[in-house]
Amino acid sequence: MNSAPSLARLCLDQVHLEEAYLAEAKGTLVRMRASLLTSAPAGLAEVLQQEEACGRRGQAMGQQRRRFRRAVADRLGWRPEEVTLKKLVELVPADDRVLLMQARERIHTQVRELQQLTQANGVLILYFLDFVQRFFLELTGAGNNGERYSARGARQPAACGSLLQLQG
Repeated sequence: MNSAPSLARLCLDQVHLEEAYLAEAKGTLVRMRASLLTSAPAGLAEVLQQEEACGRRGQAMGQQRRRFRRAVADRLGWRPEEVTLKKLVELVPADDRVLLMQARERIHTQVRELQQLTQANGVLILYFLDFVQRFFLELTGAGNNGERYSARGARQPAACGSLLQLQG
């Protein structure tokens, strides 16, 4: 097949772009987690800006991926949604096939890592939101009045009322 080497080159170039973006996204998520765990507001603000920029690059990566799929689909006479690395691996020379299969596995691993990091960061963010909500409920007296449990599991009333009393 005359177009196989150029098809392989297109695929490998796209894979390298995908891997670079996924590595950048992972770095952003790791920095976000570190900022969340250290409670450094200035650092978190910076990481959130980086995350926003990474999101924009992710959108650009999605556009690049659609262009790649259209170009390959036009070359092969396929529909763009049919273009996948799994299918393209069968069309390239054996040496490139091995490289593409390895790259495909690396991308899958990177995506799984990103999903785990995103989920872990989400849990931390929900914990912080819950903490802040409970803090303000207690501060305003709208919570459960600070009831606690004794060592035996019996409910104990709060030693004092709200730290902040809202009026009229």
